[in-house]
Amino acid sequence: MTGWITHFINSISSTVWNTQNPNALITSGVIFFCFVWIMAIIYTIKDITSRTNNIFLRLLSIIFITIGTPLLWLPLYRAIRPVTIKKKESKSKSTSTKPVITCHHCKKQNWKNYTYCVFCWNNLKTMCKNCWNQYPYNFEYCFQCGSPNLE
Repeated sequence: MTGWITHFINSISSTVWNTQNPNALITSGVIFFCFVWIMAIIYTIKDITSRTNNIFLRLLSIIFITIGTPLLWLPLYRAIRPVTIKKKESKSKSTSTKPVITCHHCKKQNWKNYTYCVFCWNNLKTMCKNCWNQYPYNFEYCFQCGSPNLE
């Protein structure tokens, strides 16, 4: 596979640096411009898909870069593109999706697995009188045995 790549590079370099061919500089400039154009199209596709789900805006941006030259349309695209990057949805649980409970004393949110409030240090859980299981104060019944929270 690398044989054809080296052959291609050698043919381009021999064309560019051949002093007998006066059009070598023009050919190398065209090749470079085409390379920059293709890279601008790839950049635009990746950038616009990371910024919006709007199909119309995606197609319009890609068409502008493809039909127009990158020197003209790439600065314009960068000026009109959406500013923010859309958030990726992760499959793993992050800390922002953990269940929270409200402290019965100061009414602030705490993570459900905490035993004491991080703001006022009051106990967030009560002990069941029947099975001695700990559960949050805001539960009306013990989730282990079903006895009511009578405090």
